[in-house]
Amino acid sequence: MQDAVIRVLQAGLIPIIEMDRSQAAAQGRVAGQVPAAGTPVLLGDLVRLRVGAPPRTGERMVDLPT
Repeated sequence: MQDAVIRVLQAGLIPIIEMDRSQAAAQGRVAGQVPAAGTPVLLGDLVRLRVGAPPRTGERMVDLPT
């Protein structure tokens, strides 16, 4: 995940990290991104990175708007 964040920042974009608690097997890995790879973007645009993480008791996920 750190590599993905670094690449987003180096491209002049702003990363938003969304922890996907349903993807415990993919812990710490980028499971998806919005916009998709290859989509034209402008400097300063937001990039959502969905990252797998183990579920935590009582914790709820917040789904960010696309």
